[in-house]
Amino acid sequence: GQVGQVGSVLETYRAIIAFRQSTPALRLGRTRFVDGPDRVLAFVREGEVPVFCVFNLSSAPLELRVGGLAELIGPHKATQDGQTLRLGPNGYAWAKTMGEVTIT
Repeated sequence: GQVGQVGSVLETYRAIIAFRQSTPALRLGRTRFVDGPDRVLAFVREGEVPVFCVFNLSSAPLELRVGGLAELIGPHKATQDGQTLRLGPNGYAWAKTMGEVTIT
């Protein structure tokens, strides 16, 4: 089985659910969508600590320049170098924000 196997679908979903439950903006915040390229779903969940959420809906890796990006938080399949965010195939990330979030 997948129980206890790091990186398994089961353990990944458990980590994401636990992260959501422990993050007020993800549970209670209003959603504000952010314009991005095709095959990217991006939005900010507003709250005391807003959270930027981004999902690569394609099977190809993707690099985005994200203005207002602070630091990655929670489970993710992405890397960050300053304002550059690299998402793997079907990758995802959550991040703290610094002001208005834009994708260029």
